[in-house]
Amino acid sequence: MPVRGTSSNNRTVRRPIAVSNSISQNRLSLSNPWVTVWWSASFPGFGHLLLGQHVKGFMLILWEVVINVKSQLNAAILYSFIGDFETAKGVLDSRWLYLYAAVYIYAIWDTHRTSVDLNKHYLLARHENARVKLFQISLFEINYTDRLSPQAVLAWSLLMPGLGHLYLHALVRGFIILIWWTIITYCSHLFVAVQFSFLGEFELAVKSLEPEWILFIPSLYVFGAYDAYRSAVELNNLQSLEQAQYLQEHYQSPNFDLAELKSTLRDELR
Repeated sequence: MPVRGTSSNNRTVRRPIAVSNSISQNRLSLSNPWVTVWWSASFPGFGHLLLGQHVKGFMLILWEVVINVKSQLNAAILYSFIGDFETAKGVLDSRWLYLYAAVYIYAIWDTHRTSVDLNKHYLLARHENARVKLFQISLFEINYTDRLSPQAVLAWSLLMPGLGHLYLHALVRGFIILIWWTIITYCSHLFVAVQFSFLGEFELAVKSLEPEWILFIPSLYVFGAYDAYRSAVELNNLQSLEQAQYLQEHYQSPNFDLAELKSTLRDELR
């Protein structure tokens, strides 16, 4: 018999903590709004992926890549870093550049607003004590949450962004990151430069790189590792919450009063 405040089905509560199917899982969690703002400033769309808004995140990443490449913004940034300001001004295409600012600022503002709102909904969802369902099976896939090693997830993500998410069975976010990693590394000629570097042809390695694409790589690489590690920790916490709910619902007496127990312990300690 469920105890008071515990629901056996997420349909009876207003705010489920986690929703999963055989393909992927999405969840509420506490997040630092300034961390999501930083990721949106680093690469529009990343902050929304952190918050579980995959469609909006994918569209903003697509917008960032297209507008940035068309305006040659990354190339101008690279030339500015080496002090060649005249070339930096010359490569910029103002027809595309003026489209950039509004959406860039919106992405930052929207992640901060959404992060604050979702933190409130997470606290309310915990108060409602919605049951967490961690095992899903269908004709095509099996998705379940077990205790995971964040270090192993991090290692796979450092090997190639997106692989850590596939290990977590976060297929939607994993394939978004993996597909963009493939596109950006191919267009930037990254592995061509790596091959020349192994052969000792460092000048050819530098010349082979495409500056408007290569500057996307640091943000994408670090984000893939950070988000995979963070997701592994959150899924472990979610698994612990589900286990606690199950034990409470099936083994704890409905007459058990945690507040009274805490009060009694405080009195004894005094």
